Amino acid sequence: MSNKIIALPDYASRLGLTAEDLLGKSRKPILSTARQAYWRYMQSIGCGYSEIARKFNRDSATIRCGIQRVDDLLYTSDEVAFMCATELFRKDENNFSEKVER
Repeated sequence: MSNKIIALPDYASRLGLTAEDLLGKSRKPILSTARQAYWRYMQSIGCGYSEIARKFNRDSATIRCGIQRVDDLLYTSDEVAFMCATELFRKDENNFSEKVER
């Protein structure tokens, strides 16, 4: 895995989204799943629930639930959810070429 930290705008653009989409409050499945996957990524690089909550203007309980949801989705066969949840953990970041439609 690359040691480079993946910035929110870079992650969003890989999914055909914007950082504003992920920072927003929309509950559209692609947006909420992508947002929660990024929260999981932030946790994996050492950010705490409170720090993530501040950056996304959410409460810590929302962050905990979102991260748990992503962890659960990693074990499903839902293709979109799996793609969003695993994108941040790919070994070869250059192979991601498909865009997710909104």
